[in-house]
Amino acid sequence: MIVPSIDISGGRAVKRVRGVSGTERHVVDPLEAAAKLRGKYVHIVDLDGASSGRPINLATIRGVAGLLSGQCQVGGGVRSLEHADELLRICLRVVLGTLVFTAPQRAMEIIEAVGRERVMISLDVLGDRVMVGGWQKTAGKVDEVVASLPETWGIIYTDISVEGTMEGPNPRPEVVSRLRGAAPRLFYAGGVRDCRDADKLLHMGFDGVIVGMALYEGAVAECL
Repeated sequence: MIVPSIDISGGRAVKRVRGVSGTERHVVDPLEAAAKLRGKYVHIVDLDGASSGRPINLATIRGVAGLLSGQCQVGGGVRSLEHADELLRICLRVVLGTLVFTAPQRAMEIIEAVGRERVMISLDVLGDRVMVGGWQKTAGKVDEVVASLPETWGIIYTDISVEGTMEGPNPRPEVVSRLRGAAPRLFYAGGVRDCRDADKLLHMGFDGVIVGMALYEGAVAECL
């Protein structure tokens, strides 16, 4: 399963290198990007929401989700049940990140309220650390964090060190087996260059591969 990504900042679809503000490439109209992806299941990130702690680009996300007929998963700044409910009215699934690691009880309340099958967890990793708050703070070591993750529909493992670089994915083989015990479905994001990288990750055991920079570079068109 190859999942295109639309990251939104300031109402525009952008791609950042390693998540760093100011490194934006391929700044395009998100509605135009979504129109090209009709019929696909799409990963949407509110970049401004992730750093501010609340959804910021809701109007844009509504427009994108409408063009996709709701076939999307969306995250970035989801910190309350109200946020989750609002996003789940327009997308099939909501992605929780920071809240899972900084306020686990509140995250569990959201998961139980909306249903586990409608929630994914974003595990954003730099080295051996899980990063939160728009990738600005650490939440602890990966091994320690994974052991306490709540059960949800799936986990998105993002390698920040190669995100947006197209330098090639770099997951450790043991990551898949470790995460498999925490969620039934595993998605990978970060550094994917082409369809061969995606195939390699799928054969490694990931159920889905999220592509962003390679999507805009036209490097994965044949496998979408």
